[in-house]
Amino acid sequence: MIRSDLQDLQAPQSKLNFIYRGIVEENVDPLEAGRCRVRIFGVHTATKEQTLTNGIPTNELPWAEPALSIIEGAISNYGVWGVPLQGSHVFVFFENGNPLQPRFFASAPGIPTVAPDTTVGFNDPDGVYPDKLNSPDFYKGNASSEYPECISFVTHGGHRIEIDNTPGNKRILIFHNTGTNVEVDNTGNINVTGVANEIDGITGNKTINIGSNKITTIGGTDTKTVDGAESDTIGGAWTINVTGNVTLTAPSVDIASGGTTISTGAGAQSTLMNQSTIALYNGHTHHHGDPAGETDTPTQQATSANATTNTTAS
Repeated sequence: MIRSDLQDLQAPQSKLNFIYRGIVEENVDPLEAGRCRVRIFGVHTATKEQTLTNGIPTNELPWAEPALSIIEGAISNYGVWGVPLQGSHVFVFFENGNPLQPRFFASAPGIPTVAPDTTVGFNDPDGVYPDKLNSPDFYKGNASSEYPECISFVTHGGHRIEIDNTPGNKRILIFHNTGTNVEVDNTGNINVTGVANEIDGITGNKTINIGSNKITTIGGTDTKTVDGAESDTIGGAWTINVTGNVTLTAPSVDIASGGTTISTGAGAQSTLMNQSTIALYNGHTHHHGDPAGETDTPTQQATSANATTNTTAS
């Protein structure tokens, strides 16, 4: 009973049963399934112009399927995904030795010395990569990283993640191509650099515990909206220095202190009585001797003018 296709019964020497090296010449898979067209050393010719006996254009190369990481199994959008850049060296095997069933499974960095030649095979047809010559493809980390201590994830869009194990420079970096980044340095400091806006959207509670000092410098306006109550408990002194005006709007203001000093600057006015208090003051009477005797109202009547004054009260 035949359990395989007839071509699988061919003599072993007619099959491709080894591991080969190739160069990715097309990575835009119309199925968006991660496939690449790979020109393989020892299998394909470098000539792109097709003749009766030689040459194969890039668009005639068979699609090679990727053999990806086992994390999550590469199924239903779960797993670790990425497509090699055109011009990348990859290792290829042929499933069951079938030359029409290439599978690529690893990439090989090198030290490119010449720019891509788009007229022949084994090059990036777009002439973009490699874009760094006479230096290793291998990324060792930043200037303070020691090879081979840094584990990196770097994309051609300018993003990178670095997990650096260099002695004395152990750090973790998440870097966006705009320059925004988050870094945990060798001593455990967290350094956040943002070149644009930061928006925190939290549906639950947010708790911040600071063991030492907090310093906030704001170059523009600080606006805070609190729908509920706000409570501040300060164990030491509280100092507010304001170079502009201070406006406080509230139904009532209560200040309880063992000693309170309110000072206004030159030209500033403190309102001692509102209109209701002025009317109450002007209408009250004084009794002379006998409470049932003569009475009169204050000689000096209060007005808005003399109820507002420059003052220092304590």
